[in-house]
Amino acid sequence: MPESEPVRYEDRAMDGATAHGPIIGTVDEAAALLRPTDPRLRILMLADDAHPADAVRDHIRSIKQHSRHRVTVVNPICYRKGWVIGSLDYDVILIHYSICILFDYYLPAAIAAAVQGFPGPKIQIIQDECRWVDRMTRRMAGLGIDAVFSSLTPENIRRTYHHEHVAGLRFVSGLPGYISNRLREVDTPPLAGRPFDLVYRGRPLPIWLGRFGQEKAGIGLQAVRMAEHYGLNVDCDTREEARVYGAKWNDLLTRGRAALATEGGATVFDFDGTIEESVNEYRRRHPRAGDDEIWDAVVRPHEGNVVHKTITPRVFEAIMCRTALVMYPGDYRGVLQPWEHYIPLERDGSNEAKVVKWLKDDSYLAQLTERAYRRVADDPALQFANYVQALDSVANRVLAEREPSSMGRGTLWTRLAGFPSVRDCLSGVECRLSDLENVHTPSGKAFSDFKGSRIGRRIKQAHAILAILFSGRIPTSSTRSETPKE
Repeated sequence: MPESEPVRYEDRAMDGATAHGPIIGTVDEAAALLRPTDPRLRILMLADDAHPADAVRDHIRSIKQHSRHRVTVVNPICYRKGWVIGSLDYDVILIHYSICILFDYYLPAAIAAAVQGFPGPKIQIIQDECRWVDRMTRRMAGLGIDAVFSSLTPENIRRTYHHEHVAGLRFVSGLPGYISNRLREVDTPPLAGRPFDLVYRGRPLPIWLGRFGQEKAGIGLQAVRMAEHYGLNVDCDTREEARVYGAKWNDLLTRGRAALATEGGATVFDFDGTIEESVNEYRRRHPRAGDDEIWDAVVRPHEGNVVHKTITPRVFEAIMCRTALVMYPGDYRGVLQPWEHYIPLERDGSNEAKVVKWLKDDSYLAQLTERAYRRVADDPALQFANYVQALDSVANRVLAEREPSSMGRGTLWTRLAGFPSVRDCLSGVECRLSDLENVHTPSGKAFSDFKGSRIGRRIKQAHAILAILFSGRIPTSSTRSETPKE
């Protein structure tokens, strides 16, 4: 189908969907729309808070730390049987990128059904958008997602999410990571005392995502060759089994005077999965084929269908460790400039001698790392606080459309329901009603199951009154169990 022009936030002020295409804006635009008078909400965030990568856990923690709303984190991977999402417990559901909504492992069927049935707004944060695009958009529509925080640029959002079933969704363009409180507190030893000239861990993307993804391994191999030729002391590895996370990753960064990095992203988007299938089929028929042959035979016609390149959280981590960066030249979403914030290494190796010269100059590296640190640490747009303000704003906007009373209209009762303390009280009442519903007679039958039961009728009437007077929403379940702890 032909691609439609996006409607931008400045045109629609984020108020109202459109049938002509996605509403596309940026994190800064969304953050600017947050008003001091916006009500504080209760948000359920589904996230893998046990993920091994610090960048992922930073992302989750930062949302809780900086949000003006009350955020409850539940890890659906550790789903407990019997738990349901109470319709009066939360105002908004936020699905973090650590939860891939396509797979039961991350989002069990019972939780997915509860999300689908939740009557309030739903926001999704998504990354790695180069694969399963068609399936993902269908799943978004099925779950009833209202807004998506993407790591793509606005133009690539338009190229990627052109599907009719997500027309009218809000897409907010941002970065895959920002500066967290943890990064500001990292212990950074002096460059002169660090044992390695260069450190690196990286792995190539599958060849079906394009040539660009091979640079992650390519720069590591180039550094190893440089070390052998120029006598550098390096700890660079591109093997999967050599990857490190958490404290080991921080230790690696602070043991290097400089770290290698590249832009993240992909230059092929596999919308329907057929490119990956074709590559796998070619490998089966040609088991000795290398990536170059496979790219030429299968991937070449798709190369560049979407070109997504971005700065990554690992770049921010290195900068905040005051570790110099040696990187392939790139745009890095306009954040970093060569020689000003990092040492550019040409892909063809033509400036390797110059790179090595500056790597040996402690004074130059100290100035370079200070400039890079100030560039990212002092820019409000690169802080998680700004990103979370955008999340807060979008949550308020989408809820306002579902519940006009939250913007100051409606009855006194519906206005009162906007206060968290009132909703807490209502949730307690709903819980007690559910307890009554589950009271059984000596014969084992619930009171509420008797058609003529006065108790059953009164319980149902009380549920309806709560929903109508205070929230305008009908509870998604007549039973409720204990909410998992954060």
